[in-house]
Amino acid sequence: MKKFLCLVIVMESIHYPAIEDYWSTSWPFASSTFSSIMKRDRFSLVLKFLHLNDNSHYIPKGQPGHDPLYKIRPFLDKILENFQFCFQLGREVSLDESMIGFKGRLGFIQYMPIKPTKWGLKAFVVSDSVTGYAFNWVLYTGKLYTHNCQVLHSQCFSCCLGNDHSQTPSKYGVTHDIVMQVTKSLQGMGHNLYMDNFYTSPAVFHSLQKVGIYSCGTLRCYRIGVPAQIKRSRKMKKGEIISVRKQSVLFLKWKDKGEVSLMTNIHDDSTIVKKRRSKSGVGGYEETVKPTAIEEYNKYMSGVDRLDQFLLYYNFNRRSNKWWRNAFFCLLDIAIYNSFVLYSKSKQDNHKLSFLQYRIQLSRELLMDSSPNSSIPQSCSTVTSPSARLVERHFPDKVPSRQNGKLGQRNCVVCSSKAGRPRKQVHTNVKYVE
Repeated sequence: MKKFLCLVIVMESIHYPAIEDYWSTSWPFASSTFSSIMKRDRFSLVLKFLHLNDNSHYIPKGQPGHDPLYKIRPFLDKILENFQFCFQLGREVSLDESMIGFKGRLGFIQYMPIKPTKWGLKAFVVSDSVTGYAFNWVLYTGKLYTHNCQVLHSQCFSCCLGNDHSQTPSKYGVTHDIVMQVTKSLQGMGHNLYMDNFYTSPAVFHSLQKVGIYSCGTLRCYRIGVPAQIKRSRKMKKGEIISVRKQSVLFLKWKDKGEVSLMTNIHDDSTIVKKRRSKSGVGGYEETVKPTAIEEYNKYMSGVDRLDQFLLYYNFNRRSNKWWRNAFFCLLDIAIYNSFVLYSKSKQDNHKLSFLQYRIQLSRELLMDSSPNSSIPQSCSTVTSPSARLVERHFPDKVPSRQNGKLGQRNCVVCSSKAGRPRKQVHTNVKYVE
């Protein structure tokens, strides 16, 4: 299995159109790397029969006790436990959605047009705002009603997150319950949570503050509990700021190119002066007064985006009818990135490996651990080919002059010795200038 994972990591780093191309013996895919580690048919069989749970105990949909994530449940629980055990989060944390590409037949497939991956599985991710380390990862499994949970006329947010059905929904809605569920492991630690306007509401902020989590996020003005000054503000001038404090929560609206609404219980209404490029400004720059809360929101909201950026570089994105296989390889890539973050924090010198170098070194370690007595292939070529000058494009070369001073002439090595063709004389005169 370690050899299989080793090859998966290498495939993610060197992307070919089809899996079979990695074992090709024809140019330009010819390489001995994969065939020397595992045969193609063996790799295909392992990939075909890969399972993460015992299907004989699977409870069908519609019956009590059904788990939408049964296919990956043991692996998911174990890897999330390790994520939270191995890393100490910083004070700033971000919450956002992440997509796993999938277009097969599935009841909880999602479409998010603003994401780079528009169709697929949606996961709620809690990550460190500075490093992008994924601390918690919860897969959304659709709007399932609670007739299976024996709760009438309400929506079960535990079903939506693929969890057990022991909790009943609150009066604040599914979004509120999702935020409380995915941040459960952060309660009582004094973290600052940054999120976008999909999650932000006064009810969410008050519930998070009760469990020791402070929040900041952009705001949809039609939320219940938003002050009227923010909801129905007059037309604002550029640079104008409206701030309203309601109990411990500060509501802000700032006009830049457009109106930006935000609520926070971390910051005050202080401002900073920022310089940015402008054709009409003095020296090509202009000064802008900007709320500190919006500046720090832009700084600390990008944790999940940073994680998605690294996952986009190297991924095992192959067409499949099995949704759980895409989820498994995504979790594997997240685990690799998290381990890279831990490696980067432990290395204090300037000789750190890049993310690609780290992945290659990890694949080497897996290969050596699977076969301690085996050697890693040093050469990738399996074809002993003649010099490229003799088989590819023809380039003129300087021919020394004869003793009588006349220009020397020679036959083209390639044209005059083609296999299966009669030999012919080819003369090309090129004046060579020193």
